[in-house]
Amino acid sequence: MRVDRLQLLDFRNYVEADVALAPGLTAIVGANGQGKTNLLEAMGWLATLSSFRGATAEVLVRTGASRAILRAEGDGNGRGLLLEAELPAAGRPRVQLNRQRLSRARDLLGVARTSVFTPDDLALVKEGPSRRRDFLDRVIVALDPRRDVLVREVERVLRQRNALLRQCGGRLGAEAEVTLDVWDAKLAETGQALAEARLELVAELAPVADARYQALAGGPTPVRLEYLGAWLADGLAGALGRGRQADVARGVSLVGPHRDDLGISLGDRPARSHGSQGEQRSLALALELGAHQLVTDRMGATAAPRRRVLRARPPPPCRPPRTAARQPGAAHLGRPVARGKPARSRLPSLGRADRAGHGPGGPMTAPSGGGPGRGDGRGAESGRDVPRRLGENLDRALRDLSGGRRRGAAEPLAGARDIFSRWEELVGPAVAANARPLRLQDDRLVLVVEDPMWGAELRWLEADLCRRIAESGGPQLSGIEVRVRA
Repeated sequence: MRVDRLQLLDFRNYVEADVALAPGLTAIVGANGQGKTNLLEAMGWLATLSSFRGATAEVLVRTGASRAILRAEGDGNGRGLLLEAELPAAGRPRVQLNRQRLSRARDLLGVARTSVFTPDDLALVKEGPSRRRDFLDRVIVALDPRRDVLVREVERVLRQRNALLRQCGGRLGAEAEVTLDVWDAKLAETGQALAEARLELVAELAPVADARYQALAGGPTPVRLEYLGAWLADGLAGALGRGRQADVARGVSLVGPHRDDLGISLGDRPARSHGSQGEQRSLALALELGAHQLVTDRMGATAAPRRRVLRARPPPPCRPPRTAARQPGAAHLGRPVARGKPARSRLPSLGRADRAGHGPGGPMTAPSGGGPGRGDGRGAESGRDVPRRLGENLDRALRDLSGGRRRGAAEPLAGARDIFSRWEELVGPAVAANARPLRLQDDRLVLVVEDPMWGAELRWLEADLCRRIAESGGPQLSGIEVRVRA
């Protein structure tokens, strides 16, 4: 997937951000603490449903907000793709691909592939085997998303086997022995398959990582990779049988792919113990670049030589941020706000505001309509709806607000009461179906919604709603307050 646009709401230190990305290399530059890494983290989260920093949802949601919204639009093999996520501070995230809700995380695998290198990746060489096993499994899944099932099955079998070993309390009864035989057979089957996949990957990765290291370090010392497992020569089934007594005594599985390691050497010297800080860092980067090359060679990538710089600048002292301001040769990010009134901007809405309203999935569910990037109203070949380009979605919502889809010119509002009686006429059927006016409080209109996602929708359309009401003869509103019904 090539990402063309990234939008954030209440993510990390961003109140709002709307970043348009050109093809090719993009450099994000700015002062410390402006949120450069947060943009990358948001894209990584949409690709994997996890933070490469290991952060929990509570940390990812901006302080004072109850949820964050992430949205990425782009292209995958000529097909428009739209990733959307609602990330609550507590509870399960809600994710959609092309307006279709995903019930399983693995349904997202292979849609957007990311390669991340951070200072923490030095641990790939310097720390224990678990980091290297995780690295191998991550690359295996990136090369073939179907193998995610295998990785998760090995983890499940190990959990069940270890739970049984702990229950034995150091003594294996007849009933427990029968159950242990079942889990040993499953672990032997799945664990052997995972180890074979790792061995295959190491054989592919070794020459590529060596070439990447030589390009980085400029030295003649070769990089050697070796998959290490004490049980590999005799097979996992036999190793489990020989180690059963020790497993029961210790209450844990002592042999299997979860105990294996990736040996990394510079020449004949183990890099973990003998490599310098610079050599270890270059090795970690070479491994990540090598894995990226393998995935790119197998899955393909869109080549684009164009380069672009996004400049993150601190906000003015007493003004909320402006998003996606553009100048020739550069683009400014939506600037973070640590305190004060949330920024307002005309970002495209998460749902499509049109006559069909929204489906049971809430405002992120699309009604029938045109395919990606099309304004002709024709559906996709499969007959299932896929999202329009974000700009078109906003245009359709604004046409509702400006009266472009009503039969005749609206009559002037007789007073504030007419806002309530003519609500659908003023805002369009999609907004009216999901939000209702509660009262006028001073110069602010209070709205009630059932779905929190519509709170984000109306927040982004606030300026246009106020303008429409004023143009129809209603009161001049300073803003709109949205309340979510519990």
